[in-house]
Amino acid sequence: MEYILSTSKTKLLWVSHGMDDMLPLRTYPGREELPIDLIGIVEEWNRREETPMIFATPLEFYKALEDIKEMLPIVKGTIDPCDVCYNAAWNGEKGLWALRYKGDCALVEAEKWSTISIMFTGENTTYQDLWEDLLTASAHATQWLFEEDFQEIYLLASRVVSEGVSLRSKALRDVISHIDIPDNCSAVMFNSLSFKYNPLVKITIPVSNIDRVQLKDGNNNIIPFQVLKSYIWPEKVWEWDVLIRIDLPPLGYNIIKMEESEESHRLERSPRLDIKLEAGRVVEIIDNETKDTYKVSEDIPWNHLRYYGVDIEGGALHVGPITGCCDVQWYKYEVIEKGPLRWIYRVWGNIGVHNVVQDIILFDEEDRIEFLTEVDWKGGNGFLLAMIPLGSQGELLGDIPFGMERKPIESEPYGKLPGRGWDNIHRQREGMFFAKSFVIHKGKSYSTVFWSINGDRYFIYNKKTNTLGHILINSIVRPLGTWEEHVNSSIEGVGRHQFSYSIKVSRS
Repeated sequence: MEYILSTSKTKLLWVSHGMDDMLPLRTYPGREELPIDLIGIVEEWNRREETPMIFATPLEFYKALEDIKEMLPIVKGTIDPCDVCYNAAWNGEKGLWALRYKGDCALVEAEKWSTISIMFTGENTTYQDLWEDLLTASAHATQWLFEEDFQEIYLLASRVVSEGVSLRSKALRDVISHIDIPDNCSAVMFNSLSFKYNPLVKITIPVSNIDRVQLKDGNNNIIPFQVLKSYIWPEKVWEWDVLIRIDLPPLGYNIIKMEESEESHRLERSPRLDIKLEAGRVVEIIDNETKDTYKVSEDIPWNHLRYYGVDIEGGALHVGPITGCCDVQWYKYEVIEKGPLRWIYRVWGNIGVHNVVQDIILFDEEDRIEFLTEVDWKGGNGFLLAMIPLGSQGELLGDIPFGMERKPIESEPYGKLPGRGWDNIHRQREGMFFAKSFVIHKGKSYSTVFWSINGDRYFIYNKKTNTLGHILINSIVRPLGTWEEHVNSSIEGVGRHQFSYSIKVSRS
């Protein structure tokens, strides 16, 4: 009570009862305690003390705050950039957190296109049950469920994803059935975004001689394409996978038409960016349009990976002290694709016992580099960072739901903070913070954008080395002799994981 009073700007104090994972009217899970007579305690307090106590719900508390809001201070800027440090990237790409994100995206996409398809079909699809299932799979502390319970939740989340994708596909088929499509149409591409978009997309076209094919869109614009591979059986080519770049209108579609041509339409293009590799490390980025170059040290190149070992018994919820680190060692590289729309450099390496394959992807028109990193995770007590160097004297920003905020990490407190014990276990990892999908660093020499395509929301800023790290995977070896040896095996993260993320560098 004394601590709560010392941090309050009003005389209205919120005193929470209980904690997570507990039975009603008990103070701690697992203890053999009799139920607590909370109502009786409140009545006895009010009989003895001058300060009144009310047994209230959160809504009643906020209503009471509303009545005295003139006493509340106005706080400007970022309220809390850090979130919690102990939920980061469990089981990497295959984590339950990833399924929640995929489920949310699948349902939003399905609802969007279902709403449009109603104009043609009159059929109204209800998503309430799927949203409730997704919320069930988003319950607190599910990473520590026992195996059978965890698998039930995991399958529930997987079903939400698959049904969302299926409903989206049905809605798009309904829309396509009302589009006037020419006979030579090979594909219809949709854009669910609210702005124009010209992505690279892989499609398959049914043709034998790819050199005598021309692709056009719905406005008869020629579509540039890159040949990827052919499908041959037994000695005849039946189809080709090609990569195309196509313009898509906001919340609209475009078509791909295939026409025969007497001339070859192979393109000759160069990538917007070039890179310099030294022993598998991207030590320099060259912008062919602006002529700017961004050269960095071999110690922290643009494609760096680092493993941190953790003493999982040395901190709450296994966020203990760092016991050591290990950097990736690349031993081989090969050019996989050579344009004219996409260039891929593939490097092979190891991070201790973990095998790594990384694709470094460049584009014809885009001033970004994409990294596709596959890790064969053997388990262990620790986490893996994708790291990039930052420009000097800059500020960090990151996106949050429906906005963006500054991340003044250098001035944030970390470690063992004053308070009531379990109230302050959230900042045990120095420099750790969250961003929904991207982080911007506005440096004096250059600015950098790092955005995660399929990773978790957790980053680490190291002010000593001036680097940004994105946590790709986090795992522990289940401790024997404790209740945690019975929790689900996914917490160990063993298996192959594939992470996709991009960076963009520009002069400030």
